[in-house]
Amino acid sequence: MVTFPFLNPIFQPSRWTIASISTTNPMVVTTVQNNLFITGLYCRLYIPIGFGMPQANLLEAQITVTGPTTFTMPIDATAFWLFVIPPMNPGHFYTPAQVVSTGENTLMLTGTFRNTQDTTFLNAD
Repeated sequence: MVTFPFLNPIFQPSRWTIASISTTNPMVVTTVQNNLFITGLYCRLYIPIGFGMPQANLLEAQITVTGPTTFTMPIDATAFWLFVIPPMNPGHFYTPAQVVSTGENTLMLTGTFRNTQDTTFLNAD
């Protein structure tokens, strides 16, 4: 058996800071950074108190990527409160609103090769 390491494994952080969430159907989520998400991932929203849109907290859905920092979720947010980023007061900190990838459709199996932190090995006989 021969073992070949992947020389440049890709690490994708598990959570990204949310810059905005639309009140549309479907909901559009924008992250602060390029998120490297792929269409078909399942993502969950974490919206702390103070950011508005409490209706979206802990919602999870399969996403469709529309740009490097944007994706849609099949959620009707037209009746949700507005998403706002609270002002930062000197000496006070808060946990930002975040989106977390929670899984993917197992028929895709692309994330198993992209979302790796440690060296991944490919075994060939």
